[in-house]
Amino acid sequence: MRDGSIIPGGTKMRFLLIGAWNTLFGYAIFFGIYEVTSRIFKLEYTAYTTAQVATWIIAVMSAFLLHKYVTFRSRTKGRAAIFEFFRFTQTYVAMFFFGLAFLPFLVEIAGIRPRIAVLIVTAAGMVINYTGHRLFTFRRDDTSES
Repeated sequence: MRDGSIIPGGTKMRFLLIGAWNTLFGYAIFFGIYEVTSRIFKLEYTAYTTAQVATWIIAVMSAFLLHKYVTFRSRTKGRAAIFEFFRFTQTYVAMFFFGLAFLPFLVEIAGIRPRIAVLIVTAAGMVINYTGHRLFTFRRDDTSES
């Protein structure tokens, strides 16, 4: 921790810890929003999809800040930081559409309850997210740290 980081270890360890936190955070948000939307909307598909969209927006903002400053220790500012955020959201948008397709498949076809299916969708995206952020979002010229 001599570099001032609050989480020790390499990038992969920090990614896993931040990812675990953001997963729990996102799941808690999904659960809360789903509880509300399932009472508002008659159609269950509308309830869990609405919860998924709202959760995604909140969780992406949280994830960007944590991954930028803690996981990948990005120091970009100004215009470069805006482009970094754009690349970050591109990676998450790809995962979002994956989730929008995969979640209904798991619920409607595989018969898995939405609260469990969203965990499966989240787990499936972990490797893709790490790779996308490492090689695309927070890419560096010096990649000596793993």
